[in-house]
Amino acid sequence: MDILRIIFGRKSWKESVHQADKIWTQVKYHLAANGVEDLPKTPRRPDIRIILRNTTENTIIFPNPGGHSKGKAQTIQPGEAAMVMLKGDNLNTQYANAHDIVMHLDLGKKGLTQDFIQRLRSNDFSDLIEEVYGPAPFEKECGRLEPIHWTNADGNITEINEVLEENAAYGAREATKETAFQVAFKVFVKGTQTTPEQSEPGIVIAVNKDWETQIESTRPIVASIAEGFYGEYYADMPVVTVDNNGNVLSIELNDSTIIKNKRFKSPTSKKTYG
Repeated sequence: MDILRIIFGRKSWKESVHQADKIWTQVKYHLAANGVEDLPKTPRRPDIRIILRNTTENTIIFPNPGGHSKGKAQTIQPGEAAMVMLKGDNLNTQYANAHDIVMHLDLGKKGLTQDFIQRLRSNDFSDLIEEVYGPAPFEKECGRLEPIHWTNADGNITEINEVLEENAAYGAREATKETAFQVAFKVFVKGTQTTPEQSEPGIVIAVNKDWETQIESTRPIVASIAEGFYGEYYADMPVVTVDNNGNVLSIELNDSTIIKNKRFKSPTSKKTYG
């Protein structure tokens, strides 16, 4: 037995891990039991992308550096477009990276060429590019870019305008709305002569659905990163309160509606909680 556990009576970190999938299963269970179809969606900050038309007369084949295609080679026919996702923790950094790549290589005129792919293979863009994938219809993807007015969690506003050229474009799409919620664990801290204070939500669980299989998956996001993803909408996100055993106690929606655990049987175990 771990000596620290003997001394302090603490669980190991493995025993303290909460399963996001089980929390989400309980959330859906309680929503359905209360006649609520789903959690309200939260807008997620858009990412900047470059759209490059294959201006050659040849099919261009290359590996995606970010693995967006799950290891499959990307094949772009003449006239089709490749989508380039930029690195950067915020919109301004991503936009600057897109501008530098397009301007430096004159991609507005040249578009997607073997020279660009060779530079990609040589890791010339390792600090700038996250993903390159396709194919996509060039004109249609360009038409999905639009001016963005995004308010960050700190209240500062970022404005992004699309840039459209003959064989390249860059900018952002409208913010996507996704299922995401903050998790508040039922943990209290008491000072020397103070009343116990509950810890504030510090983790977000986002829910994705595979477009092919429709299978749901969850991903936890720490608060500092989530604030960057959701901006001003982070504060209005639904909050799910969970006890130390991972049981959902309540769900607070962004219209102040609170769904409380009414001693329903847990869908993830045979125990009743609440």
